[in-house]
Amino acid sequence: MAEDLLSLRVANDQAAFPRVAAELQAFGSRHGIPHRDLNRFNLALEEVLTNVISYGFPADGRHEIDIQIRYAGDTLQATVSDDGVPFDPLAQRAPDLGTAVEQRPVGGLGIHLVRELTEAIDYRRDGGHNVLTFRLRIGH
Repeated sequence: MAEDLLSLRVANDQAAFPRVAAELQAFGSRHGIPHRDLNRFNLALEEVLTNVISYGFPADGRHEIDIQIRYAGDTLQATVSDDGVPFDPLAQRAPDLGTAVEQRPVGGLGIHLVRELTEAIDYRRDGGHNVLTFRLRIGH
């Protein structure tokens, strides 16, 4: 199967979520990606975008987030790029899921969920941008 690419640019506003989900659904339908895999991928993407929007721009203002979704062979991959404050979510300690919720520090569950939903996740800082990439093998 040939590689296909979906490129989106959205504002740092959660109002973009329905558009991203609809575009991803159409993209997945075009390629016959199973609903279960597409839902997992969408949930991971939504968690990443939520973190970027909620914590990446402390000075507020309008910013753009670039999303590239690639499908090749049996792999679906998303790359999310933003010009927010430098932050490597992979450098953060994993949450202690054995501790009662009330006793845990806030944060860390979103990236933990992305790690659980996907096969691979990578972060790099490139030209003043945070670039997070994650992959999901379809049908596994």
